[in-house]
Amino acid sequence: MKFTIEIDSTPLEMRQFLGFPDVQPMQEAVLAELQRTMMAQVEKLSPEGLMRGWFLDAPKNADWIRDMIGGVLAKAGTSGV
Repeated sequence: MKFTIEIDSTPLEMRQFLGFPDVQPMQEAVLAELQRTMMAQVEKLSPEGLMRGWFLDAPKNADWIRDMIGGVLAKAGTSGV
């Protein structure tokens, strides 16, 4: 003997019927946070964001390059060449 049962329901109706918890509010909160984070990262990659990052770090980069070149020249001066 063989029985076939066909159930026509939406996924939400089936989850409710089986007693699964409603995770939709949690999913919406996670997706909203993910979207906020992604938009903040995209903003950093915009032309304005890139230029802002380059120019904010420019004084530190200039000091680093000056110190590096000074160190190389100081070593070259003491090597006896």
